[in-house]
This record gives sequence, C-alpha cells and structure tokens, in this order.
Amino acid sequence: MLPYRDVVDFLKEKYSLTKKEALVLEEIIVSGPNKETVALKLNIAASTAYLHFKRLYEKLEVENMPHLFHLVIRTHQELASKGQNNFESR
Repeated sequence: MLPYRDVVDFLKEKYSLTKKEALVLEEIIVSGPNKETVALKLNIAASTAYLHFKRLYEKLEVENMPHLFHLVIRTHQELASKGQNNFESR
C-alpha cells in the first residue's frame, strides 16, 4: 500500500469522493499542490485539475490547500492512533 493511501481511502469513503477525486487527492499528497503538476502526472488538462481541486475543497469542507493538508495530517494521526494506518510501518 502506498504511503497515505489508507488516509485517501478513509477520506474517499467519509466524504463520498469519486475515484478520480481520490486519485487527485493522492497526487496532491505525493507530488504537491501544483495544479499543472497534478494534471501532467494524471494526464488531464490543467483546467480539469482545477475543477477537481475545487470539488475537493467543497467536499472536504476546506478553504485552501493548507487546510486540506491539515485535514490529511489530522486524519493520518487519528488513524495511526487507532492502529488503522499502515504508514507507520514503512
């Protein structure tokens, strides 16, 4: 399992993210919050990446990228404390 994949899976289920939105979220975590980089890595248009970022903000109820990363980190910590996060064993 990829680092943070369990966090992405948890957030996907909790916030009803689509497969593509979850993939974009994972790419943001792995590659950083640059829309052009995410678009290039996922082979989608930058405008499409922008729409996915916008939908993620709405669905995850965050206002900006720092808030998104805070949610990811907080979720990781919560899952780790419950023994549900595989990232610790890497």
